Amino acid sequence: MERWNLRHVSFYTLAIIVIIIASVVVPSLTGFQSIIQAYQKILFVVPVLFVIAAFLALRISETGIVLISLSFLTLALSEPLIQLVNGGGFGLPFPEFWLDFFTILPFILPFSLSLIFLVPDRIGRLSMTIIMVGLSLFPLLFVFFPEDIKLLLIRNIQYDSFLFPWPAVAASFLPLAGPFIYRERRTGTFSAALTTSLILSLLPSMLILEDYLRETSFLLAGMILLHSLYRVYWDNSYIDELTGLFNRRALDERLKKLHGGYALAMVDVDHFKNFNDSYGHDEGDNVLRLVSKILFTHFGKYAFRYGGEEFCVIFKKINAESSAKEMDEARGAIEDHMFSIRTNIKNRKKSARKKGVNGIEKVRLTVSAGIAEPAKSNRDALSVLKNADKALYSAKEGGRNRVEIHRSRK
Repeated sequence: MERWNLRHVSFYTLAIIVIIIASVVVPSLTGFQSIIQAYQKILFVVPVLFVIAAFLALRISETGIVLISLSFLTLALSEPLIQLVNGGGFGLPFPEFWLDFFTILPFILPFSLSLIFLVPDRIGRLSMTIIMVGLSLFPLLFVFFPEDIKLLLIRNIQYDSFLFPWPAVAASFLPLAGPFIYRERRTGTFSAALTTSLILSLLPSMLILEDYLRETSFLLAGMILLHSLYRVYWDNSYIDELTGLFNRRALDERLKKLHGGYALAMVDVDHFKNFNDSYGHDEGDNVLRLVSKILFTHFGKYAFRYGGEEFCVIFKKINAESSAKEMDEARGAIEDHMFSIRTNIKNRKKSARKKGVNGIEKVRLTVSAGIAEPAKSNRDALSVLKNADKALYSAKEGGRNRVEIHRSRK
């Protein structure tokens, strides 16, 4: 439920610090040439990492992430392309124009990548795809306006041996605006990874690094991008998009690993269908988000969205009686929280607007819950879950807004 995972961001920041320190310390060391030569032989994996990232992005099936990964693949290959152009590869004469293009590529890509990341998905799938493809082809403007693009993007600030291409460095921080604009939980870690990868791709030009440090910088960028893509893929698989809680698939896998003493709770929002019929599905979604937030506050990673308006909570190493007390505290917190519904001002009567009615209606929400623990004769987690569901129905029949414990037969 966080915008950024601080552990991941700390790791990303450490990668930048390592490259900067290495650029200062390693050149002053002697006697390590054989180690450096051996190390350079394994750096061929750098493009491979970006190829894997591109395939993983295709697996995720999000247009923006696919384009970003492919752009980084191009970025990783820019240095070999420059060497190919310089050497007149394949016996073909390459004009100086292409050398300039591949040199400017690491500076121009941060602009297109940052803009791609900030394109909202509310404009429609087709329009978003067209815009993103156009932005990914933004570097090709250099073909038509080479001098103007060079003047705009490569305005370097020279200080001693450091070279700061300030427009590209500034643009690399734009992805961090994503979480503030869209308030999307999955945006945070990926935006931090993208910013770090962009900075790492710029460091070779800024610090004028040796070849092996240049490749190391790209290696770390690939590892970070690959890690963030894995996190996005993992979230898509195990996180419920609406509520941010773990989903049914995550619950099923967790149930298979349960052993020892534990209890399960099934939770259901009372009169949820009537609420949807009265206020609409958008407000119903807001209710589910609110209940999820309270459940997460009380139970953290042990709260799951089971489906619809139902949730499941795992209690580890405590019995049903103790679990019921904790569940009742969460039930009370939901009951005490008044849910605000902003009514449509256009649909209200003029008399109501003249009287200063603010158009906000307060609604009290309640939930019912059923608790069950493993029986001595049957400790299967799925059976416990079914018993918790039976206890939930008992709570519904008993008047709702209560917690019931399933009593196993002796």
